[in-house]
Amino acid sequence: MGASMPQPPSSPRPVFRSLGHLVLGAAVLLGCAPSVPPTEAGVAAAPISEPGMWSPPASTRTAGDRQTVAVQHPPRIAPQGSCSDPNPWACSCTHPACGGVLPGTLEFARFLDRRFDQITSVGGFGCCRQNTGDTAYLSVHGIGRAIDLSLREVSSGVADNTAGDVVANWLVEHAQEIGVQLVVWDRAAWNPERPPGTRLNPYTGPIPHTDHIHVELNLDGANRRTPFFTSGASTGGAVCVARCEGDVIVNADCSTGDCSAFGVRCIADPAPRCVLPGCPRTGVGSICLDEAQILRCRDGLPEGAAGDCSAYGAFCSTAGVLPTEARCVSALCVGGPMAVPEAHEACSITPGTRLLCQDDGQFTTAECPAGQVCSMVGGTSHCEAPRPECPVGAPGPPFDDRTVCLSTGEVARCFEGNVVSSTECGTGGVCSLLGGAAHCAQAACLDAGGALREGEVCTVAGDIADCDGLGTFVEVRPCAVGETCVEDASGVRCAPGTRPDGTGGQDVNQGAMEMNLDGGALGPGPDGGVRSAPLRGDCSCRAAGRGRGGAWAVGVVLALVAAWRRRRRGPRPASRGSVRRATALAALVALAVLGS
Repeated sequence: MGASMPQPPSSPRPVFRSLGHLVLGAAVLLGCAPSVPPTEAGVAAAPISEPGMWSPPASTRTAGDRQTVAVQHPPRIAPQGSCSDPNPWACSCTHPACGGVLPGTLEFARFLDRRFDQITSVGGFGCCRQNTGDTAYLSVHGIGRAIDLSLREVSSGVADNTAGDVVANWLVEHAQEIGVQLVVWDRAAWNPERPPGTRLNPYTGPIPHTDHIHVELNLDGANRRTPFFTSGASTGGAVCVARCEGDVIVNADCSTGDCSAFGVRCIADPAPRCVLPGCPRTGVGSICLDEAQILRCRDGLPEGAAGDCSAYGAFCSTAGVLPTEARCVSALCVGGPMAVPEAHEACSITPGTRLLCQDDGQFTTAECPAGQVCSMVGGTSHCEAPRPECPVGAPGPPFDDRTVCLSTGEVARCFEGNVVSSTECGTGGVCSLLGGAAHCAQAACLDAGGALREGEVCTVAGDIADCDGLGTFVEVRPCAVGETCVEDASGVRCAPGTRPDGTGGQDVNQGAMEMNLDGGALGPGPDGGVRSAPLRGDCSCRAAGRGRGGAWAVGVVLALVAAWRRRRRGPRPASRGSVRRATALAALVALAVLGS
């Protein structure tokens, strides 16, 4: 078996230069995030009289669930460091990570001290010690990324929730902009590493945190790399509420950027940012830019340049999968980008090569023995000797692509000797070269030499049909019960007699009726009605019904079709046959209406 069709590389070659600029601009705008409100002079609140565990309101919990914060845990003490005192509170440890307070931590501590008057002091820096919860690790205080915000208790061991909850809730609501990775206050801890809905849990550590709030920053926050610091909010600079104004994004430092200039749009979930329409807002996925170009996305923005499926003889398609699960499907296995791939066999465009198409639009190949070609005659791919009608051309372009008559009643398409498709013309059908290309025509429309018989003819079922310029039926009109189509010196007409199939003909007041206006022939059905005998694989339209109601519906449809045909062809002299048909049609409609 051959190898699978090559797939677009993970970083496919760019197909248009402007996409690189789109990615660059969008990536810049991606850094925009909601800012922290302007510095406010805090007002000390009166202590509460009813103590209780920190329990943020629903609005804070919802905001907390929407925060996306990278969490970095402190390192283990061993083997790079050690502690000389078993007391976890003693500053007795040495470790390369202990290097004093980081700049963002110190700047944030000063900001909180200015903003909230109820904070009596800030600290917790510079002590290289163990983590009291797990002494195998360093304290986050020891590596310069944690702050303790002291507050007065209502009484010994009872937190002032009126004063402290305001601060703790604010830290949760703005964790993403700042880089807050943990808040511990009054016997509860908020951790963004947990799934939404479970981020707030009781704190069971050695101290209840009723007299201070413990705040940890991640590496970006502690190093002043988050929007809270880059916007100037941490030092009281210009601050705006980050938002979308249409497709214009307003940044925390009040600068603006137009997402639409990069072909993307602004959304405010979970924070204002630019996303490419069609890309999933979060996570990864792939979308089709058109029938050829496939683009991989991450968190709403392009991840690299677009890939070109057509470079591999494939379409970009989402048929049968989600719109964000686009894939390249081989044009040899599907008829177009909207076709759902199915497992089947086919013939390749390479001489003597069979295709084994899979349900994901990919394929493997199987080679025929030397000197043989692939053929679809009979409906399944197989290997056979080359046919005289389908010669194997010389390797390389120009490629031999032709439609031929394989037999009296079979049309085939040949490519480089392979018979890539084969169609049986069916009952009453023959392969014809009228019009210059092989196609299925009706034997009744051709004379013995294959020349066109234009106009009305008798079908093999004993009905009357009109032939077009390619020898196919444009319209088929059944003869009434007890009649059959005859052709003599007076023309083509329905006359009393036995039909070629031995039946009595069509009773227009009984049974079902089918009609095919594009290449079908009418014949008797198993229920005594009329069936459509397929002649070249075209679709049939059915107007079926039993009794008078069905005949009435058929009469109306026939009248409308006849009127449309006459209008399309324009005026022409009336023949005896046409007068009879019009009279019969009027009688049919009248009979059906009176009978209903």
